[in-house]
Amino acid sequence: MKKNKKSLKGMTLVEVLVSLAVFAMLSGVLLGYGAYVDKTSKATRTMKNKVVEEAHYASARQKQYVDASDTYQDLDKVAGEIQITINENGTFTPFIDNDPTKGYDNDHPVNYSNPSTKIETDIYDTQKAYDEYLRQKGYTDEEITAAKTEANGRVNIHFIDDNSLVITDRTH
Repeated sequence: MKKNKKSLKGMTLVEVLVSLAVFAMLSGVLLGYGAYVDKTSKATRTMKNKVVEEAHYASARQKQYVDASDTYQDLDKVAGEIQITINENGTFTPFIDNDPTKGYDNDHPVNYSNPSTKIETDIYDTQKAYDEYLRQKGYTDEEITAAKTEANGRVNIHFIDDNSLVITDRTH
């Protein structure tokens, strides 16, 4: 028995071209998504490395790091200022002579409107420690500079020196 020629018919040229076009569009979408995932994973890796290398300096308030020649180097320190303002108005009753054991001074209530405090302190930047970490991993100075332009490359961990806190201004 002979088979009917029409039942053995394959795809037409138009069907093949349409299928190729659909596959080309899908691969373009997947390549674009792959580039996005790659960029996001690099940014995440950069942030993780910075946190791993810099966080212990901040958590221990460590003001020095060890460079490749086992020499202690100082972290960058800048004078900083912290401004705290509470957006509220009201009245409070202070203690007599600022002594809680003497009770409240009801004769002299204090009105306040958006009270604020300014605190001056030393702020330490851990970027130098991270740069040294990259040098020890074999990065050149040009590569370190380029790394700072990537996503999360300019994020630095700062910490304040608790011993340098000075309240300089209080307003009621």
